[in-house]
Amino acid sequence: MPRRIRYKTLPLPETHLREWREHKFPGEPLEKIARMFRMSGAQLSRIERGLSPPTLAFLAAAARRYGTTPESLIWLRPGENSFVKLFQQASHAERVQLAQMAVEFLRK
Repeated sequence: MPRRIRYKTLPLPETHLREWREHKFPGEPLEKIARMFRMSGAQLSRIERGLSPPTLAFLAAAARRYGTTPESLIWLRPGENSFVKLFQQASHAERVQLAQMAVEFLRK
């Protein structure tokens, strides 16, 4: 009998899917939003809580519905500026480099 291979599962990254849903559709029931994605409320809840991985197709559909990009659903809260977050997490040398890049960008 062949030996069964067990794969380690990687922890799912924290997402901000629930925050985006509540921001875009305040007060709407989870089940109603889930139907937009052709899934059950339980499925959407598991994805939002990080118990089930979102597919790329789901992230693309959610980004369209929520008016953002797929990467923003994972990395940013609604209203959060990606450049500001990047700048805050950067080292001093990286901040200098980012500032120089911003100046060059604004000159064009």
